Amino acid sequence: VILVSHAVHRQKGLIFILAQSEFGDLYEITVKFERAEKVRVTELIVQYFDTIPVGNSLCISKKGLLLLASEFGNHMLFHITPNEKGEGGVDRILTAAKCSSLDPEGEDSTPEKFVPRSLAKIKL
Repeated sequence: VILVSHAVHRQKGLIFILAQSEFGDLYEITVKFERAEKVRVTELIVQYFDTIPVGNSLCISKKGLLLLASEFGNHMLFHITPNEKGEGGVDRILTAAKCSSLDPEGEDSTPEKFVPRSLAKIKL
């Protein structure tokens, strides 16, 4: 898989990256770190986010808007919705499609079956 574009959103204590593949899949990359004398990355988490048309550039605003700039098609503006929490505060949408640098194989190394669906974490 080739990553063709990305957007970075920084907050105090959190770095949130959306990376888009050549197929239009968005991946959420969360960087967890500690601030001591030097900043030290403690964990890197990659999780499937959603699928949108492939674009040249992505931009995330502080208000939760995602701008998709396209070279050949229409530009699109999406609103990133908060994660819906299920039982025990766990994300209800695709919780198993996640990889952490602390546990690269995951608890269960069998891949999750892909089921096509409409947009779940962003709205047009």
